[in-house]
Amino acid sequence: MSTAEKINRRFHRLGLLYASIPVLVGVYAAYEVATHGLQQQHAINWRDIFIDGVLRRLSLTLLIAFVVYCLLRVVGSIVLRLDRVSSVADTTLHVDYRKHVERKIRDTAVMAALKA
Repeated sequence: MSTAEKINRRFHRLGLLYASIPVLVGVYAAYEVATHGLQQQHAINWRDIFIDGVLRRLSLTLLIAFVVYCLLRVVGSIVLRLDRVSSVADTTLHVDYRKHVERKIRDTAVMAALKA
């Protein structure tokens, strides 16, 4: 497995974990609203309980979870791009260093040949 796949998979899992937090909070809040609504009313009005309490909270939490997941995926793609840039820069640095060392060795050999 390459480094890019590891980074991508890690941020995907992290995004799912952080996106599940608002979903769980929203489900719990919707449960509390539904329970409170059922306890307060003698005649159960399912439409008011479902639309006013449960649906509104769940839609908001799903929206927040989607935004959190997308933000973490964006951060993951930026980190992946920076990792690739770092790898390319590192390779370029090694190639330039090798050329510099070869030039220095050649110049030293030329100087030694001129002195001899």
